[in-house]
Amino acid sequence: MPVLRAETATRTYLTRQQERLRHPLEGPPPTLKQRFFPFGFPVDVFTNSAAVLKMLEEMWRPFTARFPKDPIRCDIVVEESSETRCPPPPAYHLLMPLVTTICDGNNFSVVDVERSTVRTHITEAALRYPLFVRQHLLTAAYSCICTRYVTPIHGACVSWNSRGILLCGDSGAGKSTLAYACAHQGWIYTSDDASYLMNEETSRRVTGNCHQVRLRPESASLFPEISPLKLTARIAGKPSVEVPTNTMKDVTTSPTADVDYVIFLNRNHNGPAALVSSSPVAARESMGATLYGIPRMLDIQYRAIDRLLTAPVYELRYQTLDDAIRLLRWLAEEGENAERFIAAR
Repeated sequence: MPVLRAETATRTYLTRQQERLRHPLEGPPPTLKQRFFPFGFPVDVFTNSAAVLKMLEEMWRPFTARFPKDPIRCDIVVEESSETRCPPPPAYHLLMPLVTTICDGNNFSVVDVERSTVRTHITEAALRYPLFVRQHLLTAAYSCICTRYVTPIHGACVSWNSRGILLCGDSGAGKSTLAYACAHQGWIYTSDDASYLMNEETSRRVTGNCHQVRLRPESASLFPEISPLKLTARIAGKPSVEVPTNTMKDVTTSPTADVDYVIFLNRNHNGPAALVSSSPVAARESMGATLYGIPRMLDIQYRAIDRLLTAPVYELRYQTLDDAIRLLRWLAEEGENAERFIAAR
């Protein structure tokens, strides 16, 4: 017993010493804590800045608690600075298990995907450029979510007749445009460009940001109602028009969907609109191209992709949105009959 009391006293003393003897290079200690739920997953933010919490509230306000997982810890330190300029664009590096985002020596983020922790340093000067900070330094927790809990898929998701359809393709393939058009014709909307396949499940369930649709400005030629909306400036990539789904009339949303079909889009096909069988091997290679993480996590993610690709994989060849929606609705309504018809062609 005396030995145990001595060990306890030593641990208590060391804890107090560590708390009191905080190294100057660590920056100011956190004085604020708040839990957020981006995409439904818990993230505990520790910071010394109320301005940071306000930015995160604006970013993640639509999301609520949905998945009972261990929280990701995110420490965000804000320090004084004499700088007045916006930090330079970041450089990204993978040094597994670390993912780093480095703008300069005082504005950076280090993510440990193995431990699911984030350490971000931001200067007060950088906070004067909230768009930059939001896009480059406050989204580091996504790296933990996208390695520990989900497998990110570059695809939109909509559902018809209780069947989920994942719309895949490279940037500019038309995923968001088709998902938006489907939503306006009675489909259930889950995501417009990024879907997150749940790891370590037996289903093909995905989750996404069902709270907005992001369209390119030229989409106004197809959807005149977005013309009055302001462009959302972006540090990287083209400007976009972000349409909150709660402002869209008669649109039904769901934060999750079970995927029954995986569809790769080909909207520049010269010929009749058609659904044709596509290679699951090519789909697996495409979906795995952007994954990163430690080997154990990658194994889980590739198993999740293999589970997803037990669903039929098709290429959708079309030129008009009406043709595309007609074929997708036929597939969702006819199910196995449609699958047999496509296989026999």
